[in-house]
Amino acid sequence: NTTTVANVRIADSTLAALGDSKLAYTATLQLKAIDSKGAEITSGITWSTDAPTVATVSTSGLVTTLSKDGPVTITATQSSTSSSGTVKITVSATGKSILAFDGKEFKEIYTAPNQNLSEEK
Repeated sequence: NTTTVANVRIADSTLAALGDSKLAYTATLQLKAIDSKGAEITSGITWSTDAPTVATVSTSGLVTTLSKDGPVTITATQSSTSSSGTVKITVSATGKSILAFDGKEFKEIYTAPNQNLSEEK
């Protein structure tokens, strides 16, 4: 699950808060930092990865996977408050998770093979 210190959380490009996720090898995912009300934090965010050989993260929050398998934790830190949020991503050569939110947490309901992936929402 996404962890929160103070009011920084990590979201996808639609500003929906993310929980633990699976991402396909050689895929990208645009992350955003949001506050406790769900509004995007547009300045003063530093992105980092704890496993740069598994996935990199750009200064704008774009995650790019580099390894076929492995876990990585992405952190967004707000410089003015030192608040941070993290999300754990598992890189998999087999595909991308389809997640559902049950009101409390995100749960994996299906893994789509790489050839069936689309960025359409």
